[in-house]
Amino acid sequence: MTPDVAPIQDILHRWTLIGQALVGSIGALAFVVALAFKLI
Repeated sequence: MTPDVAPIQDILHRWTLIGQALVGSIGALAFVVALAFKLI
């Protein structure tokens, strides 16, 4: 692996973590909303 690729991989890894966090929070939000509609 060339040294030039390391910063790009670091950025990709960071964006992957951000993406997973967003998907997780949206999924949790959707679950709470669905639960609220079920209770009402």
